[in-house]
Amino acid sequence: MNNIIKEINYKKHIIGLSILSTSFVFLIFSLYFFIGTYKENKDQKTRVASQVHINEQAVSQLELFNEYYPRYLELKKQGLIGQGNRLQWLETLKTASEKYNIPALNFTLEQSSPSDSLIDLYENPEVSFQTAIMSLNFQILHEGDFYHLVQYLHNNADGLFSVESCELRLVNEFNYSGMAGSCKLKWFYLEDFTTQWTTL
Repeated sequence: MNNIIKEINYKKHIIGLSILSTSFVFLIFSLYFFIGTYKENKDQKTRVASQVHINEQAVSQLELFNEYYPRYLELKKQGLIGQGNRLQWLETLKTASEKYNIPALNFTLEQSSPSDSLIDLYENPEVSFQTAIMSLNFQILHEGDFYHLVQYLHNNADGLFSVESCELRLVNEFNYSGMAGSCKLKWFYLEDFTTQWTTL
């Protein structure tokens, strides 16, 4: 074996061996470059597909925003979203008492609290409601005056409410001089989630 190796004329094949070695080195570099480029291209395609998906979601969300945000602003203007226009409720109640001649109308308005899922009419697990209890004490000539009072509030006050309880009784059982009443109203409104938005 050693004799065969010694008999090889390396000088005669030196150019061919050099070309073969150089070709082999270039082949290795080419494979390395190809594998790196292929992986980078694959990663780039993945990033592009991900960005396309994000863009499609953004377009879809923008369409939803454009469709529903004007209605959201309208509900906010009506007092159904936000902290509740408490002063406007009281002013509307005062106007109603003057309109329907209910001079002895006293009211208290409690602090807001989160809605109770067991008892609140409008409670929904997907949205955050706040409620505020308004207690009314008044004297009226007949029960229809209370109906007019509530209807006026419904038509003119900013917000949404329900009559939780109400008691009407005669002021004097022997000499009719009107009725006294005590009622509880519960005001409902959604928290304004736009206050939590951040701008870029």
